[in-house]
Amino acid sequence: MESYSDTPRAADVNASTSVLLKLQNTILEMIATGVALIPTCGRLCEEVETLLPGVTCSVLSVDAAGLLHPLAGPSLPEVYSNALDGLGIGPVAGSCGTAAFLGVDVAVTDIETDDRWAEFKHLALPHGLLACWSSPIVNAQGATVGTFAFYYRERRGPTAFERDVVCNSVRLCLIAIDRHQRVVEHERRAFTDALTGLPNRAAFNAALLDLDCNAPVSWAIFVLDLDNLKTVNDTFGHHAGDCLLQIAGDRIAAAMLPGRTYRIGGDEFGMVIDRPDALRNLDRTAESILDALALSANCGGHVVVPRATIGGAVLSNDDPVVDRVRQNADFALYHAKETGRGGFVRYWPGLGSTMTRRLGAIRDVNAALREHRIEAY
Repeated sequence: MESYSDTPRAADVNASTSVLLKLQNTILEMIATGVALIPTCGRLCEEVETLLPGVTCSVLSVDAAGLLHPLAGPSLPEVYSNALDGLGIGPVAGSCGTAAFLGVDVAVTDIETDDRWAEFKHLALPHGLLACWSSPIVNAQGATVGTFAFYYRERRGPTAFERDVVCNSVRLCLIAIDRHQRVVEHERRAFTDALTGLPNRAAFNAALLDLDCNAPVSWAIFVLDLDNLKTVNDTFGHHAGDCLLQIAGDRIAAAMLPGRTYRIGGDEFGMVIDRPDALRNLDRTAESILDALALSANCGGHVVVPRATIGGAVLSNDDPVVDRVRQNADFALYHAKETGRGGFVRYWPGLGSTMTRRLGAIRDVNAALREHRIEAY
């Protein structure tokens, strides 16, 4: 029942407007300064609950699969919020699930007797939550991306002022969610290779920084080069080469699951291996990748068999630093390409010195040729 049935006085209207404007400015400042979505929604709930004693506030997100996930509910019991995580929306899915499904407000004045709560009332009633009013948060494309809800510890519906508060709060939630989604999409693009859809070099470097270097032999790095990308590009064109990269990326990633695969260069892929079974036999792990690649592929109407060479290195007591392990994997790859493409070489102590001497000799010879200090026949 609405308690604000009479025409509000001008003073009351001005006071309400001032309160809502203050709430709006507080949350918009958080959004503008880049505060993350969850603390922003949490602050919104706290401000609203201060403004409306007796109301318990909740914000849920709705993912692409139509599942609910708590964003904020600082006054809700944690066990209750956890029980909501992953629930599907639908026509009889409580107040929030129904509001998200129908795209309209749903006010349930008695959770115990309302059919829409039949499957969920056992979650709410033990905590004294007797009524719930939920509003969908709908984006510019018409998709429901969340819900904003009031829980009551008495059997009633929203007041007129509460409706004004919710109207403002829903808009603020939408602004915060839109900004969050833009940030997430920007980060996704920044860390995703556009051609293959795999994580890119930036993601690879970030993943390496997160590795624990205190447990030797707990992870390894593979670096893989496609051996025939240039030939495919030169023979069939870059469209076929792009197709080869996509197919190779898919096959490498599938062979590495649940490990991680990255495209870190033109024809170069990186892998982080931390599964104990894969670490126990790195040769077999590399062989499984090469076997997956070795099947013929249709690249723009041309039959191509992807060929690759792999170098690998394991975190060890001798090299307990990420950068050294990465460098060792590169040395192993260079050695594999020098001694016979199409296989796998695991780094061993001394290989780095050998490769360093070899690369140094190449640089010296190149410099001598440029300076005409060598007469070649």
